[in-house]
Amino acid sequence: MKILKEYIKEGLFDDVDKLEGENSLESNAKQLKKEIIDWICSNYFSASSERKSYLLKKKYLEVDITTVPPTVNCSYDEIYLNSDAASLNNNGMFQWGADNKFDLTLGVSFYPQLKSIEGLPEEFHGEITINACDQLKDLSGLPKKVGGLEVIRCDGLKDLKGCPEEVEGFMDCRNCNHLTSLEGAPKKVGRDFSCKSLRELKSLKGCPDHIGGTFYVINSKELSENEIQWAEKNIGISSL
Repeated sequence: MKILKEYIKEGLFDDVDKLEGENSLESNAKQLKKEIIDWICSNYFSASSERKSYLLKKKYLEVDITTVPPTVNCSYDEIYLNSDAASLNNNGMFQWGADNKFDLTLGVSFYPQLKSIEGLPEEFHGEITINACDQLKDLSGLPKKVGGLEVIRCDGLKDLKGCPEEVEGFMDCRNCNHLTSLEGAPKKVGRDFSCKSLRELKSLKGCPDHIGGTFYVINSKELSENEIQWAEKNIGISSL
């Protein structure tokens, strides 16, 4: 089925009065809306379990079909992506809207297949958790501003490139076994910035310019004495 963008490219809006029956633009828009809702309700859960009984209900979803791609807002307060999903939006079928305030967890269970974080708005008011998504090679696609961020057990990451520019609340980065650098970290973190059990972390350079709470560095055994002294002088460390 063609997506709305293809109809726009083909200029079919100019001849909308000529489109009739099942092939009309309205009919195709309704079908696209149904496919978006069906995909979301088959790939997102309302609890940290992949039992079918926890699949997200369509009553929580609003789809604006007039945007390109269509925009989806969800009224549920916390949702979880199916571990079999390779993207947040079925490879660009829709985008999550700026009015969303839900907390989002990516990587509900073991061995998530997520390869892309594209599809979120530039500002996302909820908290995002990325858990054990080893196929992610960077964090590209995250909003420029988020409410909070956790990056846990993502062994495909070597740095934090792609992170938001600002995290309003806390940021927690832990157990990412191949993370060697904090390059790409947010410029501003409103509350605590915590780095735990990053055993290959060799440098603290690239860490946020502003941390509103405490900067924790725990169990990072590869840091040199020079790095520790640099951090104590320029940022301050609560625990090492």
